[in-house]
Parts: sequence; structure tokens; C-alpha cells
Amino acid sequence: MMDVFRKSPEQLHWRQSFEEELLFENLRKSRFLSWLGVLFFFLLMTLDATRYFHQEFTTKAKIIQSLSHFWFLFYIIPAVVIQRNWLKILRNNYSKGRQIIGLNIGLLTVSLLTLSVTGLIDRDSLVTFPIYILIINLVYLLPTRERLLLNILSLIVVGGAVLIIQWDDISMLIVNMIELLAFTIPVFLAADYQYSQRGRQFINERRLEKQNEIIERSLKREYETKIAELELMALRAQMNPHFLFNVLNSIRLYVLNNKSDQAANYLNKFSRLIRLILNNSKSGLVSLSEELKALTLYVELEQFRFDDSFDFDLEVSTELDIDFVKIPPTILQPYVENAIWHGLMHKEKGRGHLSVRIFPKGENLWLQVEDNGIGREMAQQVRPEKTTKHKSMGMKITSDRIALSNRIFKTNARVEIEDLRNPDTQKPTGTRVSIFLPVPGDQVNFSSNLPFTH
Repeated sequence: MMDVFRKSPEQLHWRQSFEEELLFENLRKSRFLSWLGVLFFFLLMTLDATRYFHQEFTTKAKIIQSLSHFWFLFYIIPAVVIQRNWLKILRNNYSKGRQIIGLNIGLLTVSLLTLSVTGLIDRDSLVTFPIYILIINLVYLLPTRERLLLNILSLIVVGGAVLIIQWDDISMLIVNMIELLAFTIPVFLAADYQYSQRGRQFINERRLEKQNEIIERSLKREYETKIAELELMALRAQMNPHFLFNVLNSIRLYVLNNKSDQAANYLNKFSRLIRLILNNSKSGLVSLSEELKALTLYVELEQFRFDDSFDFDLEVSTELDIDFVKIPPTILQPYVENAIWHGLMHKEKGRGHLSVRIFPKGENLWLQVEDNGIGREMAQQVRPEKTTKHKSMGMKITSDRIALSNRIFKTNARVEIEDLRNPDTQKPTGTRVSIFLPVPGDQVNFSSNLPFTH
């Protein structure tokens, strides 16, 4: 038999598991055969007693055959041992199990081969030899070497007996020798094929289990990713209603005040923004150019709504290919919204200014939102309850979004917030938010040394 188990560490581990599985199976068969041997002893002794009373023991062969039946009585030893220590053998003592199987096969060899020899003397027939060959080849699942050794030894024992007993009858000697080989070789080959098929089945089952484990881990990772994406979409949905309500309310006011041109212009920008948001929300990552289009439309709507009370500057490094660089969608909008609502809208003196600057810094993409509003300390003092609640909710949502983006895309994004102050008076002059997003090196185009472009 070709060895179905290769010599790789995994295959060697499988071989050990396969041999243990066969050991347990052979132990179950040994338990059955042991009690069957004990039963066979009582049946044969009953038959011998009947023959004795009918005075049928007329030859030495029959007397020897009757005495050989006592070998079956020894089957009670493995039968009792297995029955009393069955669970212990299966759980712990592999060597004990092998010893019991060896004892069973030894008793089988002595009893059945002895009966074959005595039957040959008495009736010129190998009565129990086929039973023995079938049991050690097809009933017990033994490794090829052990099974081959048993077959060779049995052929030597029985063949030697045939040679001695039938030496004077050459024709019968040849017939019995052919019978021995004709029965043993096909049964051995069939058992060898059975053993190989069982080994291949075992390997296929292990491979299938391994594939199922890989598929299960893959499905688990995919499930976790999908859950994170759904959570991310839910967080986006928490922000959109607030903004949508304000925009729709502004359109309503323009219509009520008969400002149809402003309402139409506002509605046109709003529809374009909604279209971009819907398109971007379908993807985990969007191009920087698409994100900036949506952000620009959002800021223009807010400028329009607040009567153009602040300026907006967008600066992007020419080292970046904005059509190629990918970032999480709507990552800037919450900070821009905070800057407008909590910094610029409460500014009393001077014109408001909002700037967004994007450029590479090391291995990160640096997104910077800066305003010259009243600062975070003053924002908490102006309508503290509503402002603080809205701001804390907005910042928490954004923080959760960045954490989820890190989980989904295996990044290490972070946010830093800095309060700007006048160096002389230390009074608040605005807020700067810096977002650091890891970006692969091939997404940065270093074809130009120009700093920024509008």
C-alpha cells in the first residue's frame, strides 16, 4: 500500500490521530469478539459433550480437536478486562488497549489455526482458516506491516502443517497450498485497499474540517466588518437629519419671503449635495475630490443660510492626486459644522473666516480645519445647555466614526484639537482641528514642489 500520509508535520499529526481512531474501533471489535469467543467455547463444549455421550470420539484427531476448544475459554480474559476498564482504556491508556488487541489476535491465531490443522488431519479440510484470514484482514483494521506479518506467519504455520500431513499425497498437497494462497492473497489485497480508502477518507475529513474552519474565520471577519460598516452608516444617519432639517427650514423661509431666486439656487445646491452624500455613503472610502465637492457645497449652503457672514478657503497640496487618494466619506463635515455653528455664528466683531487645508505629512494625510471664531471656552458659555449637548454629541459621533474606520480599514487615524489664542492677550482667537489619516505612499504624487493650490 502506498502511504496516504505524507511526511509533513500536519500529515504526521493526522497519522497519529488516525491510528488512535483505529485503535478505539479495534477495541470495540475486540470486546465483541472476546464475548463471542466465550460463547463459542460453551457451544463447542456442548457439542463435544454430545459427541462424547454418543461415543463419536473414535480418532486421536477428534480428541485433539475437542481439547483445542479449550483455547476459546481464554477469551474470557480480554472480555472481562475490556468490560471492566472500557472507559479508562478509551480515555487514557492507549498502550493497554494495544496489548488487549494483541492478546485477542494471539488467542484467535492459536485457537483457529489449531482447529484448521486438526480439521486437516481429520477431514483433509482447512475448516477455520478462512475465518481467521477474514477476521485479521477485514474485521480488524490493522496497519499494513502488522497485517502482512500475521498473514505470512499464518501461511507458514498452516502451510507447514499441510506439508507434513499431506507429504505422501502430492496432488492434495498442491490443492491445499493453492487454496491457502488463493484465499489469503485476495483477502489481504482487499483489506489493504480498505485500509487505504479509510486513510484517504480520514485525510479528506480533516481537510474538510480545516477548510470549514478557514471559511468560518473568513465569514466571522466578514460579519464583523459588515457590522462595523452598518454601525458607521448608522452614525452617518445620526448627523444627516440635523443638517437636512436646517436646510429645508431655510428653503421654507425663502419661499415664505417670496425670494424664489434664492430658494431655487439654494435648492439646486442642496440637491447636488444630497446626490453626492448618497453616492459617497455607498462606499467605505471615497476619493478626496468627491469628498471636497460635497464639503464645498455644504459650506456654500451654510454661507448662503448665514447671509455670507464668513469666508471660506480650501487649500490642497499639489503633491496629492485628489482623484486617487481615498478617505472615509464625510470625515471633515462634522468639524466644519462645529466651526460654523459653535465658533463663527457667535462671532460679534470682524468677519468670520474658515479654512480647510489638506497636505501630506510623513506617512499621514493631514486635514486641518481652522476658524477665527469665539473658541471652545466662549462657545460653552453661549447657550450652554443646547450648545454643549449638540457639540458633545457631534464630537462623540465623529470620534466613533474614526474608531470604526480604524477597525474596518486597519488604520490608525487620530484627531487633535488646538485652541488658538492671541500671543499678547491670551484671548481665544479660534480653533484648529487636525485630522491625521494614514495614506499609502503610492497615493501621494510628488511630481510638484508647489506648496498649495486653491
